[in-house]
Amino acid sequence: MPNQDKSKIVVNKQVNPNLSYRIFKWYEMGYLGVGSSGKPFFDMTPWIDMDSDLAAEAEAEVTALIGKFKIHHFPKNGAYVPADINGKKWLNYYVWNAEKELPEDVRMSFTKPTDISNWIYEQGWVPPDWTQMGYIMRPNPKAWAEDGHLDFDKIRQDGVWVEQAPALKRWIESWNIFDDIGRIVVFQNSPNNAVGIHRDTAFFPNSMQNVSIQFNRNRPSFVYDEAAKEKIYHKTPAYCFNISDNHGVDATDYDAFTIRMDGVFKPEICQALGLVEGRIWHPSYKSSMKIRDIQIFEPDERP
Repeated sequence: MPNQDKSKIVVNKQVNPNLSYRIFKWYEMGYLGVGSSGKPFFDMTPWIDMDSDLAAEAEAEVTALIGKFKIHHFPKNGAYVPADINGKKWLNYYVWNAEKELPEDVRMSFTKPTDISNWIYEQGWVPPDWTQMGYIMRPNPKAWAEDGHLDFDKIRQDGVWVEQAPALKRWIESWNIFDDIGRIVVFQNSPNNAVGIHRDTAFFPNSMQNVSIQFNRNRPSFVYDEAAKEKIYHKTPAYCFNISDNHGVDATDYDAFTIRMDGVFKPEICQALGLVEGRIWHPSYKSSMKIRDIQIFEPDERP
């Protein structure tokens, strides 16, 4: 079994006396994949009819909501990414180097993690990977941990609809995939705006069951194998992936969006995808062999 623990990969950066920002360090081992088979992603179209009238109604409904979301925000990411991976300094470069990069009066004014990420984005130092990120269903307030991060178990349940989206709701119910949904979020990109390679979390066991929908069938979304330096494209408009694997989207010359739903899959879906006890990834899966001897880099120490 892999002998890695959180103390080796998680660092709490003390930004000021009142704010600690959690960062996952960088490591290179390739993707872990989804379920016991270790596939980089699962095609969900066997359960999701992308060509139905319901799908068309849902697409029109979500498209009309873009730009009008009641609740939206800049994304905040906890994974450190070296500058050469995306050709630019990542958000957490500035967090890690806060004393050097941020004016002291500004740095001392932050009280929560979103304060520092929003300020850095607003300065234009790091262009947001998504033109906008808007909620259709917002996570239950109980999903937010005291340090401002989402609890990846609680985020899957008891979401709150914040937008009127009856067509989308009917379409999701027709799939018969979820027992519960905790979040529905739309990631929208303008032309020439790539989604940089990133992880949502580190390689810890997770049950973050999810479905991503892309009505534009040719959107170049991928899982990134950082060991092989290879992008593995989804090539399907509906998929499930492991949020601890590096992933991103290439820039396009058109507007595009992804709808992501995080929830609790029905037992038969978990069985079909090879999710033992509902786990997207667990150290008991074969892909855990990749973790045994990896090197974990402190921020800025990767050669």
